[in-house]
Amino acid sequence: MAKVSWYGEGGYNLAFVDFGYLSVASSYSRSSNKYVVKYPYKTNDTFIGSDFTYSGNTLKSGTVNTYTGYDEGRKSVTISGLALDAPAVAKAAKTKSILDDQKLLKTALSGADTFFGSSRSDAIQGFGGDDTIHGRGGADILAGGSGRDTFVFKSTTHSGTSVETADIILDFTSSDRIDLSAIDANTNASKNQAFTFIGAKDFTNKAGQLRYKMFGSESVVEGDVNGDGQADFSILFDDRISFKKDYFIL
Repeated sequence: MAKVSWYGEGGYNLAFVDFGYLSVASSYSRSSNKYVVKYPYKTNDTFIGSDFTYSGNTLKSGTVNTYTGYDEGRKSVTISGLALDAPAVAKAAKTKSILDDQKLLKTALSGADTFFGSSRSDAIQGFGGDDTIHGRGGADILAGGSGRDTFVFKSTTHSGTSVETADIILDFTSSDRIDLSAIDANTNASKNQAFTFIGAKDFTNKAGQLRYKMFGSESVVEGDVNGDGQADFSILFDDRISFKKDYFIL
């Protein structure tokens, strides 16, 4: 049950995690539970775990529980809740290809994991397991993979109202859920109101309505939180889906 938090300015993309640089660092800091690989310009890879041993500057044994990457002094990504075999990390570091790095991370993230995107446009893939995915800001591409996944939206600003600004979910199934419970469905009333699902009907100028539409080979879910009859956020889907109320956490 890992937790992935992305802070990088380029948007979430695990392809940016490249252990191949570990062997060409400028300096190293080593202990039994912390391995820091340092590069110029305050950039480093930090591994926290247990029972670390080394062969020179290379991890020889132990278990990695947390990985954090820093780019020019700024945290770019943290992956916690891991149980990575340290020699597997060292093996991935010996190649220039990122394919073995991605295979290692895919295996590590094949359980019920939680993903937090950045304020930029992210591409988040949950792989296997019952994942919880927070795209957050930006126009995100979200894919849960196999399992019963939950896609969480905590603000109307987390998915825009145009094709260019809305999040898109690529592999939604009837076992997945869209969690909108943190969004106030009626900004004209006090406290946090729940949405009213109206199926494929048109908005009727009542705040709190949630609907879906199908167009071409895709679908869109839209919510009206102020009662003006216009969508205040929308979520795109890459398939024609007849949504039901129980697909949502309202």
